[in-house]
Amino acid sequence: MTDYQDLASLKADSIAVVRATANGASRTTNKGLPVTVTEVSVKEVLYGRISGKAVSVSQLGSSEMQVSNASEILKRGSDYLLFLQAGQGPGKYVITGGRGAYITEGQTGKYRFKGGDETELPLTISATEIR
Repeated sequence: MTDYQDLASLKADSIAVVRATANGASRTTNKGLPVTVTEVSVKEVLYGRISGKAVSVSQLGSSEMQVSNASEILKRGSDYLLFLQAGQGPGKYVITGGRGAYITEGQTGKYRFKGGDETELPLTISATEIR
């Protein structure tokens, strides 16, 4: 996992930043470690480009086994601001540095950091800060 010091460096390492809703998820393994693959519906691309309105986001860990200092596993029905890097294949992505996930805070227009434990990244941001 990468420990970013600011939003500018997190964004610079991302190919896209999107507003998205988590849908269904499946589990697999990679070298014996659990991996959760969540299908997300992209509501808006704030930065960069992605292929399609429905994409897969892979994360190391599962709802039962959270990886230390990494983004929480995306929860079905929740809205997120996701910083993404290309995964393996078209329409497949990973969360930038394992840390670039923010969850919506109701109707406030703000997003709360869900990228792990201690961080230098802002704990809350708005989508306008990304553009």
